[in-house]
This record gives sequence, structure tokens and C-alpha cells, in this order.
Amino acid sequence: MSNPIDPFTLGLLLLFGGAAAGLLLGGLVGWITHFTWGLACGLLCTGLCGLGGAGQMAWFVARGSAVAENARVVRCEEHAVGTGRDPFVRILHLQASAGDGRVLALRLPFVTGRCSQVEVAQEPPVRVRYALKDAANATAGILSGIAPEIDAEREDDPRSAWAGVGVLGTFGGFTLLAGVFFGVLARREGQPSPVVEGAAARPDTRPLAAWRQRMGRGLMTAGNLAMLTGAVVAGISQAPTELVLARLFGTLAAACAIYLAAFALLGRLRAEVALVLLIVGGGCGMAAWAVAAMG
Repeated sequence: MSNPIDPFTLGLLLLFGGAAAGLLLGGLVGWITHFTWGLACGLLCTGLCGLGGAGQMAWFVARGSAVAENARVVRCEEHAVGTGRDPFVRILHLQASAGDGRVLALRLPFVTGRCSQVEVAQEPPVRVRYALKDAANATAGILSGIAPEIDAEREDDPRSAWAGVGVLGTFGGFTLLAGVFFGVLARREGQPSPVVEGAAARPDTRPLAAWRQRMGRGLMTAGNLAMLTGAVVAGISQAPTELVLARLFGTLAAACAIYLAAFALLGRLRAEVALVLLIVGGGCGMAAWAVAAMG
């Protein structure tokens, strides 16, 4: 049996779990000290977790998994999953040769379609990736008289396994740099500045309208819920990795747009905040489009 959480899903959980933790940590630090310090801490936490997820996925692709180039379909199993456009999925049972000559029994779940539509003998060979740890456990099971199947993931394009690593690494790196930027900015804000006389030195103390405060706080809550929902959906989704990535980064891009509107309504939209939200949100939107197009 395979591990309940595959390395790609674990990398996504690290990213969005870090984003949720960053929201909580940033809110606490911002409430205790200053808003800019809170934003810096939240971005640093999210960026570090994103880089950690990318590193974990990279190790799995490079050292913890192997590819079977011509896995042959030997049996098809059909399941009804709902009433949508594709109400049925197939579970394909495969046989493939490992690099050392062993014959492995593989299981490719959640393939759309029905078994009656395609004869098993006519199924073309597929390229799949499986965990080396699962292969070692399967070998031990065969020696004890049990032949467990190994969960595998279809990989038509050799670059697709590294696509998630690149997207997570890029997002984590940019978010970490944004956290460093806001940390430096917060440190400068804490230093004494020369006193400037005149009207320019007096801040705008006009109170915000009540409707702007209500809408701003509501949008901040909506952005937080969007990120938390994305993390939960990533953890329970059984869809292909490319589709999960596209949905997650689309959710994050939408959350950045919501935060942008919330900061504007609350009167906190400074130039540097808007710049970071535009960079992170735009990058996530482009990543979602690229992953969806590749998948």
C-alpha cells in the first residue's frame, strides 16, 4: 500500500499550511507590534514553507521515485463517482518492469471514462511514476506471499514532475523576498525620522465611513477563507496533480485580489503593499494558467 499522502500533495499542504500559519502569525505580530512587521512575518512564514514544499517534491522526483516507461494495462476496474459530465472513473491495473528486472504490479487510479468503452487489450502502454519506498515494500510482500499493488501517477510529459517543483519554488522564493523587503521596511519605520513642519507632516486623520470599514473587514475575512479553503481542498482532492496545482494557484491569485480591495477600502493600501500583492497575485495567476495549459 502507498502512503496516504503522496509527496506532491504533501508539498502543496506545506505551502498552504504555511500560508494559513502565516496569516495567523502575521495577524498576531501585527496586532502586538505594527502592521508592517505582521505582514513581513506572514510572508516569511509562507515563503519558507513554500520552499520547503518545493525541496520535498524535488527530493522525491530526483531520489525517491522511479519511472516505468511502458506500463502495460492488465485489468480495468470501474467506479461511479457522481452525476457530472464524467460520472465514472476507471482504475487501471498495470504491470511494468523495474530497472533491476523485477515485475511490478501498479495501480493507476482516477482515470476518467468507462471500462466498457475501451478494450483492455487495446489500451496503449503508459508512462507512470511510482515511489521507490513502495516498490521495496511490495518486494517484501511478494517474499511473504502477498503481492500488493503500488499506487502510481501518470506522467505523459517528463517535465511535468518538475513543473510543480518550479512553481512552488518560484512562489516560495518571491514570497520570501517580499517578507525580507517588508522586514527591512518595518525596521526603517521604527527608526526616528527628522521632524517635518507644516501641513505635510500632519497625517490624514479623517475617519473612514462605516460601510468601508464593514466591507473592508468582510473582504479580509473572505481572503483568509479563500486561502484556507484552497489548503483543505488540496488535502482531500483526488484529482491529478496538475489540476490541483492550477486550482490552488488560482485560489491564491483570487485571494490577493480580494486583499487588494480590502486594503484599499480600509485606507491601508500603500504603494509597497499594492506592489507585493500585484506581483504575488499576478505570478500565481500566471502559474495557474501555465500548469492548466501543461496538464
